[in-house]
Amino acid sequence: MRNFLVAIISIGCTASIARAELPPMPTNLQVSAAKTAAINYMSGRTQLVVDDDPAATAANKNHLKVLAQWLAYRLLEAPYNGEPGGNASGPTQDMNTLMADVDRYCRIIALSQDGKSYYNDAHAQYALYLGEALKTEIELVLKEATRPIESINAVRMLSLACVKMPATGVADLLIKIINDKDASLANQLYAFDGVANLLSHSDFTEPTKHYLFNGEKLGEMATALHNFVVMPRQFKNTEEVQVLAYVRRNAVRALGTFKDSVIRNNRKEIIARPAWTLMHFLATSPQLMPAPTPHERFEAAIGLASMTIDQTLNVELSAYWVYTNVVFLARVANDDSNRAAKSGAPVSLPWKIYAARLNTALQIWQQSAKKLPAARNPDSITRPAKDVTANILEALEKSGAGANVNATGITAVLQASPYAATAGLMFSDLPSSTVPFPQVAPKTAPPAKKP
Repeated sequence: MRNFLVAIISIGCTASIARAELPPMPTNLQVSAAKTAAINYMSGRTQLVVDDDPAATAANKNHLKVLAQWLAYRLLEAPYNGEPGGNASGPTQDMNTLMADVDRYCRIIALSQDGKSYYNDAHAQYALYLGEALKTEIELVLKEATRPIESINAVRMLSLACVKMPATGVADLLIKIINDKDASLANQLYAFDGVANLLSHSDFTEPTKHYLFNGEKLGEMATALHNFVVMPRQFKNTEEVQVLAYVRRNAVRALGTFKDSVIRNNRKEIIARPAWTLMHFLATSPQLMPAPTPHERFEAAIGLASMTIDQTLNVELSAYWVYTNVVFLARVANDDSNRAAKSGAPVSLPWKIYAARLNTALQIWQQSAKKLPAARNPDSITRPAKDVTANILEALEKSGAGANVNATGITAVLQASPYAATAGLMFSDLPSSTVPFPQVAPKTAPPAKKP
């Protein structure tokens, strides 16, 4: 495992640069005051923005700047950056406790009234401005980093900051890292996690929407993820293929956290289609190098089934490919069980967990399908779901790879589908959304020259 992580770190790393001087680390007194202020803000009981008092607001924001500097600048100090020893900037002596500080202060704590939890404007202000402060300071750390471990942990810190609060201020930096063709795959892996963490936060009052993000920013995220997974690549060896597949899986998981299959801007124009990117994995697009792994197929099926069903989406075609992958994965599970039994090695996927997640996603998909008019063929989702759940997913969830699954019923449904033998458009308004994907003709050698 250690060698595999080293491979992720090394692939795509650029040369180190000479470190310039950072701004001075805040004093212990400044940090102490910032921590106290942060606890008040994250609780939702103290407004960070003070109406009609810009000086007080500026002072409050400065507390968050100090807190962000205290968290970020230690990434470049020993022992956190791999150098021996330590210094006097704080009692933390390893990366785990530094990240525990991130977890402690990058969060919002819900208020409660009449037995119900809720968040308010004070929570939103804290999440926004601390995210912006972290983005500023971590971007500086990334510029000054001279060791891969420094930049990797900086992006890891960005990702962790988004777990327990919607730190929307870091979104642009995450997108920048994903779009950077010179970024290491390790940095991009944590950037994918950061996007997934951000998208997991729902709007405080409308849980069907993402927290605060407008369509334009969601579109930027979806486009960055799409461009990463379909980017043409060349590999020097098998290890590089395995590393890319491992990292790309996190990008697929991030794509699956979008609530909507199609993203529109404020003018209702379609600007991104995360469901289309997921279909690349379900229907094995030749654009993907390497070919999709079972991990990625699971993530793609879970993601697509969890999304809203857009008015342009071909419901029957989408159902055909999701259920086709369920059957495929059940077969892979059986093969995995047999391989593990013969070799004595563990199974290669967490089958029980994946089956439980996919089962939950199918429940969501069924509820969405029931709202559709009959003309859109919602039965193509709802009718097979009961059989798939009872005879495949529940068995895998209970027994894992060695489960006794029965795919007879869903196999017959798939064979009777018009899409078993005919291509179709995934989106009615996108002529290029043909599935199955047109296969790229193999390149042939040029004819030999005549002597």
